[in-house]
Amino acid sequence: MIKHLIILETNGYLHYRNGMVVFSKNKEILMEVPLRKLKTIQILSNRISISSYLIYECSKRSIDLFFMSYYNPYIIMISNLNHHATVRLRKKQLEFIEKPECFLVVKEILIGKIKNQRSLLLYFGKSSKNEQLKIVEKELSKIIQQIQNKRYFRNWQQELLGLEGKAAKIYWQYLKNIYFRDFQFPGRIPRISSDIINSCLNLGYTILLNMIWRAVSIAGLEPYAGFFHSERSGKPSLVLDLMEEYRAWVVDRNVIKLRNELKNLDTLKESTRKKYIAYILNTFSTEFSYNKKRYKLETIIQKQIYRLCGTIVDNKPYKNYIFRW
Repeated sequence: MIKHLIILETNGYLHYRNGMVVFSKNKEILMEVPLRKLKTIQILSNRISISSYLIYECSKRSIDLFFMSYYNPYIIMISNLNHHATVRLRKKQLEFIEKPECFLVVKEILIGKIKNQRSLLLYFGKSSKNEQLKIVEKELSKIIQQIQNKRYFRNWQQELLGLEGKAAKIYWQYLKNIYFRDFQFPGRIPRISSDIINSCLNLGYTILLNMIWRAVSIAGLEPYAGFFHSERSGKPSLVLDLMEEYRAWVVDRNVIKLRNELKNLDTLKESTRKKYIAYILNTFSTEFSYNKKRYKLETIIQKQIYRLCGTIVDNKPYKNYIFRW
């Protein structure tokens, strides 16, 4: 069952008819999906027309609309005004950013990110006797310990992000040497990039960003007031902060799974792109263990963001989410 409709085509038309979202091109209907089953419509093309009536019907059903591109993933989000936003929560969020407790949340997020990067490497290397993997695991574990040992101090952001950047360099160098060695992969390049691996990563991160943004909006948090990503007009810093724990497992893992199909491709062909997106959406609908129960990842993400709300309002401890390999 489709819950997240992603439009990649160009020069098409999206409209509403008899409870269905209809996508047509040159007056030929290419797709019809029941609107009641959808949670988001994500449009990755700047050459799509959309009817105002469809926007209205989506709003009535709390279906979020995202318009983005590969080069700038956060352009437009259209959502229902009745998302659970409260002025009190957003005030608390802005106050929380200036408190020492914010430091503890950032530590948890960054530790979660690095642990999930380590889990990914161990997941793919579990049957390998690669000595380099042992070295990388040890280096990442050392950085995790360094972050855990940090105590609150003024201007802590730069030091924590320095450690996170050190871990990222180790992680991406290992992926480049082991899994992407047959590609012209220069290393991780956000946004504008010409190589096939970075193009896949950027597409995947765009979809992940939309999922996190929706969960943040439902919870009532301010998406532009983040904890450690820099503040800039139009930049959803909190969404980017909360993405970090999920990048490796939701996106990087699926690019590695698809690497054999990506060989000898200069650009993503339509069939490969659809398969890759299906992998990512399947990850969101896969059940994982959470508090001794099993939930779909999409539900876990929402629960994690509600947990953050509890931290902001009631000083309840925030705990990161670690994928078990």
